[in-house]
Amino acid sequence: MCNLKVMVVLVFVSAGAISTGADMDEVSEHIKRVSTSKYPCRYPQPRVMYLREIIGDELWENKYKNDMRDIRPFHTVLHRCEGSGCCPKYNQRCKPADTETVTLKYVVITKQKFVEFPAENHTSCHCEEISDNLIK
Repeated sequence: MCNLKVMVVLVFVSAGAISTGADMDEVSEHIKRVSTSKYPCRYPQPRVMYLREIIGDELWENKYKNDMRDIRPFHTVLHRCEGSGCCPKYNQRCKPADTETVTLKYVVITKQKFVEFPAENHTSCHCEEISDNLIK
């Protein structure tokens, strides 16, 4: 849970004994550390992404896999919403609200050829409900 407004009452049962006091204090501190006010789902964060992630498995396998040692750069940095902030409900995840398409240029050194690929850059985020079977 990322929301401080949610009152959490937890009872820990361990070997028949109920733990309280110090355990509840630890849980309260944990809730404060991951609050939505400290880590709102609003701003995408930079993430390193490799070419295969950008162009997808099919294009990678069919066209660029054999050139992988010769393509530069090996990776790029794009902004992503996933894992960038907390949502108030258990069945919500931080997802892109807005995106922009950017064109990334690479060079295949051995072929002295430039290639360009479109990539999706997240520009703002929001909390989006996901189905229970997707919750990890």
